[in-house]
Amino acid sequence: MTAIRIAGLNRRFGPAFAVEGLDLEIAAGEFLTLLGPSGSGKTTTLRMLAGLERPDSGTIQVGGRVMNGPGVFVPPHKRNMGMVFQSYAVWPHRTVYQNVAFPLRVQRVSRADEKARVGRILDLVELPASDFADRYASQLSGGQQQRVSLARALVADPDVILYDEPLSNLDARLRDAMRTLLRDIHGRIRTTALYVTHDQTEAMVLSDRVCIMQAGRIVQQGTPRALYDNPSNMFVTEFIGGANALPIVEQDRARQQVGIAGGVRIHVANWNAGSASRLVIRHHHVQLLPADATACNAIDATVRDAVFLGDRVRFTLQADCGLTLIADAVASPGLPMPGSRIRAVLPAALCIII
Repeated sequence: MTAIRIAGLNRRFGPAFAVEGLDLEIAAGEFLTLLGPSGSGKTTTLRMLAGLERPDSGTIQVGGRVMNGPGVFVPPHKRNMGMVFQSYAVWPHRTVYQNVAFPLRVQRVSRADEKARVGRILDLVELPASDFADRYASQLSGGQQQRVSLARALVADPDVILYDEPLSNLDARLRDAMRTLLRDIHGRIRTTALYVTHDQTEAMVLSDRVCIMQAGRIVQQGTPRALYDNPSNMFVTEFIGGANALPIVEQDRARQQVGIAGGVRIHVANWNAGSASRLVIRHHHVQLLPADATACNAIDATVRDAVFLGDRVRFTLQADCGLTLIADAVASPGLPMPGSRIRAVLPAALCIII
């Protein structure tokens, strides 16, 4: 069942399109993320869905009801949507209870129902009412304030919940905790969600489906795994995880081989592109073997640099054919040192043709 249907959506700011000809359907209960750099149109799309921006043209339907269309504009407070903001947007002079209860007071529910629903939602976001209800928002940490914002967005049982880069103001540890919480909550309540971020880790962890945006358009969409394994172009490749992109100088599709610099030939197991311009392989898929090892798709190289990143080591390799490769390996004893001669192996099944 489709919860949200967007067709032909356009929004200009001056002469430039912020969003151009956008078509998108979101299934009921789906967690969909718009992922892209600043200026790609993802936040403008979310704000048009929320009713905070008016499209120049196009239609938006939610649950079969037209929210935007020719002669139709439903104001934000009548769309039954919850929204979680980057800036928390909680009232510091009000208690946690007052912040969370606000949507229910707008709806004029009974005080008994209000108290029960606020209590349930505070438990859901792991801020039990017995400990937090009477605290002022100004007395909370950033992570706790964001949980209050989340509780307020959910307490009125919205049809759709919108997330506008909600974790970008949190430190790394809190971001990890909040990602886990958001994933758990969505699994329990299955409210249709649209999430906006420029952080590919958030998109990969949280989403059922990801739409990658560039210059106001969706350039590719799919499950996180599908986008990671089969990017359609270099923009998507570089936005979803680190990768080596090696120029192809010749190709032999019949033999499933491409030639790169220095006459090196690489066998490719899966050839999805019509015409090959780049051979792409993720940093952590490059395998490091001793210089005298025998292997298919091996490239002779010297370790130019090795950087310790905690759980892994990132190697910069200077290949004899003139190319520079990046390889990530799990941090462990016995890894090569700078200056070492090695063979960098590009497994055929993990090579991507762009």
